[in-house]
Amino acid sequence: MKNLSNEDKKKVEVSMQEIFADFSDRVNQMQNKQRELEQKMNVFQPRLLNYLKTVCKKEFEWIEENSKYTEGGDMKIDVEPGKHEEIEKKFLEFEQCAAENDHGIKEYFGNVEMENIAKQKESDNCVSNCMNEIQLKSQKDVYNCMKPCLVNFFEYSEKTLKITSEKIDEFSKLI
Repeated sequence: MKNLSNEDKKKVEVSMQEIFADFSDRVNQMQNKQRELEQKMNVFQPRLLNYLKTVCKKEFEWIEENSKYTEGGDMKIDVEPGKHEEIEKKFLEFEQCAAENDHGIKEYFGNVEMENIAKQKESDNCVSNCMNEIQLKSQKDVYNCMKPCLVNFFEYSEKTLKITSEKIDEFSKLI
């Protein structure tokens, strides 16, 4: 909202508040679905890692033997001078094995991330277009312009949460 007058900023703020108020129940439902998905991921991710450690046991053993766990539970490898190439090679071998055996999980989440970025950009562009000549627009005009931008993004987000939750269930059956 750079370069907008205070009056124009107010139009945008009021429109956003009205749009979110119109969808407050759905926003709350979506936030609940998002928390449920986060909980599901908290169970799924360690399970996936354990699965990959088992399937890629040979590749993972070297990493595990040469690692120490930090207080936070993360793995840390103490690198001896001149051993960087070997470590990179071992990590690459594990990553390749994981990619071959993850049932498309990494690819799925990579695609979701790329789609989310594209949809966010589309929504941002839509809202930016509403700012064109905003000083000539009434409050209602700003609201009517911005609402479809936000509704489309919101509906996409709802759909993505639902599909991702279902995909995690499917992936869970495979590991």
